[in-house]
Amino acid sequence: MTGQQKKYVFRELVQNRTDVPQLISYAIYKSHKDERAVYFLANYGKTSVSKKLQEWHDSIVNDPEWLDTYRSKADLLIKEIEKQAVQNATPAIELAHQGELTALENAHATEVDELIQRALSAETKAREEWAITTNAWAVNQTKPNWLKRKSLALLRLVGGSVISVLGGAIATACLVGLLAMINPTLSATANSIAKGLVDKLLPADDPTGLGVKSFTNEQPPAQNNNNP
Repeated sequence: MTGQQKKYVFRELVQNRTDVPQLISYAIYKSHKDERAVYFLANYGKTSVSKKLQEWHDSIVNDPEWLDTYRSKADLLIKEIEKQAVQNATPAIELAHQGELTALENAHATEVDELIQRALSAETKAREEWAITTNAWAVNQTKPNWLKRKSLALLRLVGGSVISVLGGAIATACLVGLLAMINPTLSATANSIAKGLVDKLLPADDPTGLGVKSFTNEQPPAQNNNNP
Protein backbone atom coordinates (compact mmCIF):
# COMPACT_ATOMS: atom_id res chain seq x y z
CA MET A 1 0.00 0.00 0.00
CA THR A 2 1.18 3.50 -0.93
CA GLY A 3 2.27 5.69 1.95
CA GLN A 4 2.38 2.89 4.49
CA GLN A 5 5.73 2.34 6.23
CA LYS A 6 7.18 -1.08 5.57
CA LYS A 7 7.47 -3.31 8.58
CA TYR A 8 10.19 -5.83 9.29
CA VAL A 9 10.10 -8.80 11.60
CA PHE A 10 13.55 -7.95 12.98
CA ARG A 11 12.40 -4.54 14.20
CA GLU A 12 9.24 -5.98 15.68
CA LEU A 13 11.11 -8.62 17.67
CA VAL A 14 14.36 -6.80 18.51
CA GLN A 15 13.89 -3.52 20.35
CA ASN A 16 17.34 -3.71 21.98
CA ARG A 17 20.21 -5.21 20.02
CA THR A 18 21.97 -6.28 23.23
CA ASP A 19 18.93 -8.09 24.66
CA VAL A 20 19.60 -11.79 24.39
CA PRO A 21 15.99 -13.07 24.52
CA GLN A 22 14.98 -10.66 21.74
CA LEU A 23 17.89 -11.70 19.54
CA ILE A 24 17.06 -15.37 20.14
CA SER A 25 13.41 -14.79 19.20
CA TYR A 26 14.56 -13.35 15.86
CA ALA A 27 16.90 -16.30 15.34
CA ILE A 28 13.94 -18.63 15.83
CA TYR A 29 12.02 -16.64 13.22
CA LYS A 30 14.90 -17.00 10.74
CA SER A 31 14.96 -20.74 11.37
CA HIS A 32 11.24 -20.90 10.64
CA LYS A 33 11.74 -18.82 7.48
CA ASP A 34 14.37 -21.24 6.25
CA GLU A 35 11.94 -24.14 6.70
CA ARG A 36 9.30 -22.28 4.65
CA ALA A 37 11.83 -21.60 1.88
CA VAL A 38 12.55 -25.30 1.59
CA TYR A 39 8.84 -25.99 1.45
CA PHE A 40 8.22 -23.34 -1.24
CA LEU A 41 11.12 -24.59 -3.31
CA ALA A 42 9.81 -28.14 -3.24
CA ASN A 43 6.23 -27.21 -4.05
CA TYR A 44 6.41 -24.04 -6.22
CA GLY A 45 9.85 -24.11 -7.83
CA LYS A 46 12.88 -21.90 -7.46
CA THR A 47 11.41 -18.96 -9.33
CA SER A 48 8.52 -18.67 -6.88
CA VAL A 49 10.48 -18.92 -3.63
CA SER A 50 11.25 -15.19 -3.23
CA LYS A 51 7.67 -14.15 -3.86
CA LYS A 52 6.26 -16.79 -1.50
CA LEU A 53 8.73 -15.83 1.24
CA GLN A 54 7.79 -12.15 0.98
CA GLU A 55 4.12 -12.99 1.26
CA TRP A 56 4.84 -15.18 4.27
CA HIS A 57 6.96 -12.44 5.86
CA ASP A 58 4.23 -9.88 5.49
CA SER A 59 1.70 -12.21 7.12
CA ILE A 60 4.01 -12.81 10.09
CA VAL A 61 5.00 -9.21 10.72
CA ASN A 62 1.35 -8.19 10.90
CA ASP A 63 0.30 -11.07 13.14
CA PRO A 64 0.93 -10.32 16.87
CA GLU A 65 0.24 -13.95 17.83
CA TRP A 66 3.08 -15.20 15.62
CA LEU A 67 5.45 -12.60 17.05
CA ASP A 68 4.51 -13.63 20.61
CA THR A 69 5.07 -17.25 19.63
CA TYR A 70 8.70 -16.48 18.69
CA ARG A 71 9.20 -14.63 21.97
CA SER A 72 7.76 -17.53 24.02
CA LYS A 73 9.93 -20.03 22.18
CA ALA A 74 12.97 -17.85 22.97
CA ASP A 75 12.16 -17.89 26.70
CA LEU A 76 11.74 -21.68 26.68
CA LEU A 77 15.00 -22.14 24.83
CA ILE A 78 16.89 -19.94 27.31
CA LYS A 79 15.53 -21.95 30.25
CA GLU A 80 16.55 -25.19 28.59
CA ILE A 81 20.05 -23.83 27.94
CA GLU A 82 20.35 -22.80 31.58
CA LYS A 83 19.21 -26.24 32.71
CA GLN A 84 21.72 -27.98 30.51
CA ALA A 85 24.47 -25.64 31.67
CA VAL A 86 23.75 -26.42 35.33
CA GLN A 87 23.66 -30.17 34.67
CA ASN A 88 26.96 -30.01 32.79
CA ALA A 89 28.64 -27.92 35.47
CA THR A 90 27.35 -29.87 38.50
CA PRO A 91 29.92 -32.72 38.37
CA ALA A 92 32.81 -30.27 38.16
CA ILE A 93 31.38 -28.19 41.05
CA GLU A 94 30.84 -31.26 43.22
CA LEU A 95 34.36 -32.48 42.49
CA ALA A 96 35.85 -29.10 43.34
CA HIS A 97 33.96 -28.93 46.64
CA GLN A 98 33.90 -32.62 47.52
CA GLY A 99 36.04 -32.09 50.59
CA GLU A 100 33.75 -29.39 51.95
CA LEU A 101 30.65 -31.48 51.20
CA THR A 102 32.15 -34.50 52.98
CA ALA A 103 33.04 -32.37 56.00
CA LEU A 104 29.49 -31.02 56.17
CA GLU A 105 28.02 -34.53 55.91
CA ASN A 106 30.30 -35.81 58.68
CA ALA A 107 29.47 -32.86 60.92
CA HIS A 108 25.77 -33.47 60.35
CA ALA A 109 26.13 -37.18 61.16
CA THR A 110 28.04 -36.34 64.35
CA GLU A 111 25.37 -33.87 65.42
CA VAL A 112 22.65 -36.44 64.82
CA ASP A 113 24.55 -39.04 66.89
CA GLU A 114 24.96 -36.56 69.75
CA LEU A 115 21.25 -35.78 69.71
CA ILE A 116 20.42 -39.49 69.80
CA GLN A 117 22.76 -40.07 72.76
CA ARG A 118 21.27 -37.12 74.64
CA ALA A 119 17.80 -38.47 74.05
CA LEU A 120 18.79 -41.94 75.28
CA SER A 121 20.48 -40.47 78.37
CA ALA A 122 17.40 -38.42 79.19
CA GLU A 123 15.21 -41.50 78.82
CA THR A 124 17.48 -43.55 81.11
CA LYS A 125 17.52 -40.79 83.75
CA ALA A 126 13.73 -40.50 83.61
CA ARG A 127 13.38 -44.27 84.10
CA GLU A 128 15.73 -44.20 87.11
CA GLU A 129 13.89 -41.28 88.71
CA TRP A 130 10.59 -43.06 88.11
CA ALA A 131 11.92 -46.22 89.77
CA ILE A 132 13.13 -44.24 92.82
CA THR A 133 9.80 -42.44 93.13
CA THR A 134 7.84 -45.68 92.79
CA ASN A 135 9.94 -47.45 95.42
CA ALA A 136 9.56 -44.56 97.84
CA TRP A 137 5.80 -44.59 97.31
CA ALA A 138 5.67 -48.36 97.96
CA VAL A 139 7.66 -47.97 101.18
CA ASN A 140 5.33 -45.23 102.40
CA GLN A 141 2.33 -47.43 101.66
CA THR A 142 3.64 -50.27 103.87
CA LYS A 143 5.09 -48.02 106.59
CA PRO A 144 2.60 -47.23 109.39
CA ASN A 145 1.62 -43.63 109.78
CA TRP A 146 2.19 -41.51 112.87
CA LEU A 147 -0.99 -42.62 114.65
CA LYS A 148 -0.27 -46.29 113.98
CA ARG A 149 3.31 -45.93 115.19
CA LYS A 150 2.20 -44.22 118.41
CA SER A 151 -0.52 -46.82 118.99
CA LEU A 152 1.93 -49.67 118.51
CA ALA A 153 4.39 -48.06 120.89
CA LEU A 154 1.67 -47.66 123.51
CA LEU A 155 0.58 -51.29 123.08
CA ARG A 156 4.17 -52.41 123.46
CA LEU A 157 4.49 -50.38 126.64
CA VAL A 158 1.23 -51.65 128.14
CA GLY A 159 1.91 -55.19 126.99
CA GLY A 160 5.36 -55.08 128.50
CA SER A 161 3.97 -53.85 131.79
CA VAL A 162 1.29 -56.54 131.88
CA ILE A 163 3.79 -59.22 131.00
CA SER A 164 6.10 -57.94 133.70
CA VAL A 165 3.32 -58.07 136.28
CA LEU A 166 2.23 -61.54 135.19
CA GLY A 167 5.82 -62.68 135.12
CA GLY A 168 6.33 -61.38 138.64
CA ALA A 169 3.18 -63.11 139.82
CA ILE A 170 4.16 -66.40 138.24
CA ALA A 171 7.63 -66.14 139.69
CA THR A 172 6.19 -65.42 143.14
CA ALA A 173 3.80 -68.35 142.89
CA CYS A 174 6.64 -70.67 141.87
CA LEU A 175 8.76 -69.45 144.77
CA VAL A 176 5.92 -69.97 147.22
CA GLY A 177 5.32 -73.47 145.84
CA LEU A 178 8.99 -74.29 146.17
CA LEU A 179 9.00 -73.14 149.79
CA ALA A 180 5.93 -75.27 150.47
CA MET A 181 7.69 -78.31 149.03
CA ILE A 182 10.73 -77.71 151.18
CA ASN A 183 8.72 -77.01 154.28
CA PRO A 184 5.25 -78.61 154.29
CA THR A 185 4.24 -76.48 157.19
CA LEU A 186 4.26 -73.49 154.86
CA SER A 187 1.76 -75.13 152.44
CA ALA A 188 -1.29 -73.34 153.86
CA THR A 189 0.54 -70.05 153.93
CA ALA A 190 1.73 -70.56 150.32
CA ASN A 191 -1.80 -71.34 149.12
CA SER A 192 -3.12 -68.25 150.84
CA ILE A 193 -0.47 -66.04 149.27
CA ALA A 194 -1.00 -67.48 145.77
CA LYS A 195 -4.78 -67.14 146.05
CA GLY A 196 -4.54 -63.50 147.13
CA LEU A 197 -2.12 -62.74 144.30
CA VAL A 198 -4.39 -64.23 141.64
CA ASP A 199 -7.44 -62.48 143.02
CA LYS A 200 -5.64 -59.15 142.83
CA LEU A 201 -4.53 -59.73 139.23
CA LEU A 202 -7.89 -61.03 138.04
CA PRO A 203 -11.18 -59.30 138.70
CA ALA A 204 -13.29 -60.60 141.52
CA ASP A 205 -16.50 -59.88 139.62
CA ASP A 206 -17.65 -62.15 136.84
CA PRO A 207 -16.07 -60.80 133.62
CA THR A 208 -17.52 -63.61 131.53
CA GLY A 209 -21.17 -63.37 132.46
CA LEU A 210 -21.20 -67.11 133.22
CA GLY A 211 -21.91 -66.77 136.91
CA VAL A 212 -18.31 -67.33 137.99
CA LYS A 213 -17.54 -65.07 140.93
CA SER A 214 -13.84 -65.82 141.17
CA PHE A 215 -11.20 -67.39 138.98
CA THR A 216 -10.01 -69.33 142.06
CA ASN A 217 -13.32 -71.25 141.96
CA GLU A 218 -14.03 -70.20 145.52
CA GLN A 219 -17.70 -70.73 146.18
CA PRO A 220 -19.53 -68.32 148.46
CA PRO A 221 -20.90 -69.85 151.65
CA ALA A 222 -24.26 -71.54 151.19
CA GLN A 223 -27.18 -69.57 152.51
CA ASN A 224 -29.21 -71.30 155.19
CA ASN A 225 -32.84 -70.74 154.39
CA ASN A 226 -34.08 -72.85 157.32
CA ASN A 227 -35.69 -70.57 159.83
CA PRO A 228 -35.17 -71.48 163.43
